Amino acid sequence: DCLGLAYDPGTGKTATALDYLYRARQRGEIGNALILCPPKMISSWHQSVRKMLTFEGYTEEGVDDLESILTITSYQRTFRSETRKYIDRSGRQRTRRTIR
Repeated sequence: DCLGLAYDPGTGKTATALDYLYRARQRGEIGNALILCPPKMISSWHQSVRKMLTFEGYTEEGVDDLESILTITSYQRTFRSETRKYIDRSGRQRTRRTIR
């Protein structure tokens, strides 16, 4: 199963996603969760987890449990990339980046 949220800034995506994950974890429906966000948002997500859930009144133990299953990263970090230099047919040196 998968949950995807893509709306305008400030519409409550973070709070909605955290609430969904918290409740699914409490019901035993998920073991781990992956959050993909823009690279600049990774630290913001880490800070938001505890702040938002504590503000909403969730228990400290529940917040700790949720934090233990979350992996927060960017789309770019989920792939392994490799850069290779090569000589093209005309003899010029080129660089090729391969993403796997």
